[in-house]
Amino acid sequence: MTTADNRSAAERARQHCLLSGKQLKAARVLAGLSQQQLAAETGRSLRTITSWEAIAGKPTASRNSVERIQTALQRYGVALYVTPAGGYGVEKAPGADINRS
Repeated sequence: MTTADNRSAAERARQHCLLSGKQLKAARVLAGLSQQQLAAETGRSLRTITSWEAIAGKPTASRNSVERIQTALQRYGVALYVTPAGGYGVEKAPGADINRS
């Protein structure tokens, strides 16, 4: 596999990187959203968002749900990421205005 292939694989893996409930909560808080607001933004129930955030490990979420979460967070300038060592986190895009109203 070439470096370009590795980069493409890494980019694809990064697209779906919801790895923990703590990561989801941190991203939501960084975006300035309540659980109810994130539920509305993603079309998921408040109960679903609450239960995903309470899970210590990886929430059981469909690819579609993860995509909806990532799209909603991106609108607020927040992204989920995975480190090369397999860690995970959240980040605010440089210059992003995350205090939308």
